[in-house]
Amino acid sequence: MKAIILPVPVWNAVIGIFLPFIYINTIIAIMNKLVDKGFPPDLSRKIIHIAAGSWIWVWPLLDPSDGWSYIFNISVAVLWSILFITKGLKASPDDPAVKT
Repeated sequence: MKAIILPVPVWNAVIGIFLPFIYINTIIAIMNKLVDKGFPPDLSRKIIHIAAGSWIWVWPLLDPSDGWSYIFNISVAVLWSILFITKGLKASPDDPAVKT
């Protein structure tokens, strides 16, 4: 997508940082209200984690024309994916990351 706000790094910061921040905090607020009304907290936690992991929907809104800010926004998910794949394939059951 072409940046609507220029310069491009500002657009990518707004779309890549602030939009997911607002989205995730909105999900948390909604789930907190539902828990206050009797929704199971363990199910709420799972929904929050699934929704928070779904912030990838903002990627098509990023403008790749400047390169670095686009790569910066995507690198977070790539690095976490590499970590989880590595832990899944090579970590022992006693690894603290696996126990959690």
